[in-house]
Amino acid sequence: MAFDRLEPNRDLILRLQAEGKTLTDIAEELSRLKAIETTPATLSRFLKSIGKPQKLRALTPGEERE
Repeated sequence: MAFDRLEPNRDLILRLQAEGKTLTDIAEELSRLKAIETTPATLSRFLKSIGKPQKLRALTPGEERE
């Protein structure tokens, strides 16, 4: 399965998502806490596969300039 390393961390990923973390933030947390390297795109596909798509959020003024 494509998400073998993410599935055991489903609760952590969903908790971080519920806290409002971005997919980039979640990928960084997985790397830091679990030594799992993944991308925001892979996380997005994982969340969609479990029926929990990442909600879009408005960009902050600083993010708009980047």
